[in-house]
Amino acid sequence: MVCKILCILLFLIVLALAMRLFSLRRGLLLIRKDLKEINDEGISLRHLTAESPDTHLQELAGEINRYIDASFAKSRMESMREQEILAEITNISHDLRTPLTSISGYLELIGEEELSQEQKENLDVVQRRTAYLNQLIAQLYEYSRLENRELPLKQERLDITHLFKEHILAFYGEFEKAGLKLTLRLTDEPLWVSADENGLLRIFHNLTSNCLKYGQKEASISLECTAGRAVLTFRNHAEGFTEKDAEQIFHRFYRKDASRNAQGSGLGMSVAKLLAEQMGGRLDARLEEGMLAIRLLLPCADKSADT
Repeated sequence: MVCKILCILLFLIVLALAMRLFSLRRGLLLIRKDLKEINDEGISLRHLTAESPDTHLQELAGEINRYIDASFAKSRMESMREQEILAEITNISHDLRTPLTSISGYLELIGEEELSQEQKENLDVVQRRTAYLNQLIAQLYEYSRLENRELPLKQERLDITHLFKEHILAFYGEFEKAGLKLTLRLTDEPLWVSADENGLLRIFHNLTSNCLKYGQKEASISLECTAGRAVLTFRNHAEGFTEKDAEQIFHRFYRKDASRNAQGSGLGMSVAKLLAEQMGGRLDARLEEGMLAIRLLLPCADKSADT
């Protein structure tokens, strides 16, 4: 009799533990499901649900919810701050354009006067610095407008093969000046993409300029259609370039040479990446056997679409 009672008690204890374990497992699965959905959606103000009588599990969900609240508030503050900075950049860039235009005009007037050789050399330095500052301000203005999606892009059906061939033809002399042996591997077939023509030409210019500035000895450019996408790839020797550099190349103001004497503003590649993404494409960079490969990928347009 005693043995039977003990067996019943043991059975009830095991049953209670099994039910508790089932409840805990169900609660953990719900928390995992909610966390996965929150991660898939990105940072959002959404709380976990802990449908379990276990107080420890409820406390765990509560702590995670407090973390989500803090992360959302921090993300929102950073986003607002970023927007404020971009708005300030836009305003400052716009405000600086007028005085710089006046300065450029005055410098041209000075250049028309009779000047000594030393004065001409000094004037040339000032004019080049002014032109560089104008270019930097224009890039800042363009970048901030792109980041805020204030720059309208007109998507149309374009033959990227034809456009790029016209573009690169104008740069042959620049590659010869830079001592870069250029190899082209371009398809002869039209590759139709949906893109903004001015935006696409801007990407071409920025990628070509980057290749000319940092390429060594030789460079190659290929254009092909792969898996329904037009893929334009710039490759050049990149001595001293690391995987970290390849990851950071599209960060705004990033330059391989961080010194103040380095060429460029570091915005060209950021602008190109934003343009590519806003046209439904992608821009990426990676090291391939000592070569820096930068790829522009754009979905091919429907051949049956109207031009």
